[in-house]
Amino acid sequence: MVTLNSGTVTTRKLRGETYPSYNHLVIDEGEIFVNMINTETGYKRELARYSVQVEGDEYNICSHKHNFLNPNQI
Repeated sequence: MVTLNSGTVTTRKLRGETYPSYNHLVIDEGEIFVNMINTETGYKRELARYSVQVEGDEYNICSHKHNFLNPNQI
């Protein structure tokens, strides 16, 4: 399993009406998860999930599921 962070430092000054957050990517043998983490509360929400087939060093996406985001739910 590989776990990655993506994004920049979070702040309320630049984010408008949404809460400060960052994306957390988890790459496992059969799936890739994209989560959003609220930095004020620690709340984690799954944004997307990808089913992948691993062939050597390559990940081939077989299917995906995206969850629509309502900023008030973070």
